[in-house]
Amino acid sequence: KTSLRIEVCFHEPVAIPTFKPVVVSTQVLEPLVGTYVGDNGLKVVASLVNGGLTLEVKGKQFALDALSEREFHNVQFGFFFDFKEDGKQLVIHDAAMSYWLNRE
Repeated sequence: KTSLRIEVCFHEPVAIPTFKPVVVSTQVLEPLVGTYVGDNGLKVVASLVNGGLTLEVKGKQFALDALSEREFHNVQFGFFFDFKEDGKQLVIHDAAMSYWLNRE
């Protein structure tokens, strides 16, 4: 699969993401709950709160909006989150970088 950027550059048809939140069951979210740690020392705790996924980073909690069963975002901070390998890895994307964290 080519990247969206390559498709756009070559004027190929692309589906523009809407970032419209979807409803994901707690049964699907439960395997994502846990603690994730990056090589840089970043520690993220994922938990279920009111049926949704919440992350805690450096003592601050924020809720995630589901884009799919494994892709999430937080509009307030502008981050995107991808849970890989059935919750064994968490990738955090911001405007400049991506951070890979492994589950403890």
